[in-house]
Amino acid sequence: MEELKKLLFRLCSAPGTSGAEESAAETAVRELEKYGTTRAEGAMGNVVCTMGNPDARRRILLDAHLDQIGLVVTGVDERGFVRVAPCGGVDRRVLPGSPMTV
Repeated sequence: MEELKKLLFRLCSAPGTSGAEESAAETAVRELEKYGTTRAEGAMGNVVCTMGNPDARRRILLDAHLDQIGLVVTGVDERGFVRVAPCGGVDRRVLPGSPMTV
């Protein structure tokens, strides 16, 4: 269980704002290849990893977004506050007090 937590942390920590998901995709492929997956990329940069018997009667699909909500720094005011603009859809209600990487 601890290894699964570490894997999820590594996957969720990979940078990849909307429109710039390459690093997140590379991280996902690198992490999932450790489990014997094979990889194919879609036309839109999607990453598809498969493992196991492709002819099996029962299959499981795990699906997730690679991108994260992002903000673009537009300036810093005289008091040191960072001014930002959204990159993609951002729910402004959750921003105050949220941890961010600049």
